[in-house]
Amino acid sequence: MQNFQELGVSTKYEMIRLLRQFKDEYNINERDTKTSQARSRGASALAEEQEERTLEVPVERIRDYWEPIVGVSRPFEATAELAAWAEEQYPLYESGGLTEGDWKALFSKMKPRKATGPDGIRGFWWKHFQEAKEKLILWCVKALRKPKKIVPAWLCRGRVVLIPEKRRAHGSRRSQTDCVPQHVL
Repeated sequence: MQNFQELGVSTKYEMIRLLRQFKDEYNINERDTKTSQARSRGASALAEEQEERTLEVPVERIRDYWEPIVGVSRPFEATAELAAWAEEQYPLYESGGLTEGDWKALFSKMKPRKATGPDGIRGFWWKHFQEAKEKLILWCVKALRKPKKIVPAWLCRGRVVLIPEKRRAHGSRRSQTDCVPQHVL
């Protein structure tokens, strides 16, 4: 036990920690030794080892296996079960839109001070101006029906710029929370 106390080990847990540390150091040294030995043999020795390990891939057997699965085109026939499943998955697209209650719930979740979209318009305006709300609903319904046609490509591009607000009264330093994010196209 005196030898362990010389190493600064007094408990069982310190002994386990020390053994793990020695084992890790040993593994690192062993890996470094193997790496340096492989490098001293040169690249040609590594290439020879890789040539010895090559596997013969039966390309023709693989092609023959997958050809009837992938290589043959067949007409698609929708079964009744598949059609019922598709109707269950996308009832909103087929019905033409959300109900009035759904739209109310969506607008109630919108935060008035946040500009949630790339347009930079805060939620307050979408909520309180009836004409803007109706146009937004109309645009969303069109986007649900024909997403690739109605959603412009530029809508996904852009960047966010932080514009500083007024300095705080007590003169503290400015941080990111003192800035308003603005979307710029």
